[in-house]
Amino acid sequence: MDRLSEDESSVSLNFVDADPILTFNPKKLFQRLPTCSPDHQDRLVHAGILEVPSGEVVKEADWYLHDRRRYLWALSPGVFLLRRLNDLYLVDSSLHEKLLLSSPKDLLWVTVTPDGGQIIVETVKASDTVKDSKPASRDSASPHGPKFVAQFLDAKTLALRRMIPLDKMVDLRGTSSGYVDLIPKGDIWLIRFGPDSVNRRNTARVRSRAAFRTCSDGFRECKPSNW
Repeated sequence: MDRLSEDESSVSLNFVDADPILTFNPKKLFQRLPTCSPDHQDRLVHAGILEVPSGEVVKEADWYLHDRRRYLWALSPGVFLLRRLNDLYLVDSSLHEKLLLSSPKDLLWVTVTPDGGQIIVETVKASDTVKDSKPASRDSASPHGPKFVAQFLDAKTLALRRMIPLDKMVDLRGTSSGYVDLIPKGDIWLIRFGPDSVNRRNTARVRSRAAFRTCSDGFRECKPSNW
């Protein structure tokens, strides 16, 4: 359950095991942290584990968040990934938190593979520097090569499984075994899948009259034919 978009959440419902965890904005006053910059959209999210079928709340916690983007993903039974700005925490079935990753760069996109085995994060490339203090734009592109990078990290060890250079930010989704890209030839689109840009296999060919805006990373953004 999600009241807003995939990457802008105000309510979420996940299952710990037989009992669900419900998170929502309690709409109450709270003390803002003095260390937060003016561009933060600070909010307080309340989390509660509900016993089924009684509906009794058995565990509760308040999470101080710094933006309006998605903050919670299920990793495995009883284990969740919690994002606070650029920090990722593991949360157990008692709502205890353990810091997993503190990123020195802005986490521009975060998601989890369907099996919960890997965490996908997108950031500015390490070799690039941002000239001002503002976070990098999702539409920014570098004329000197890919400016962003997507990393598939092992959810337990944070070992790097694969890395994908990107010219611009995309809402990248994948599995622990790879990701999909598209190769156009006229109105025919070749759909491929694999762990990296070299080791890929063809999965289907699709004919489409839609126009696509092309990104050099192999991803396509669909637009109406009159775009």
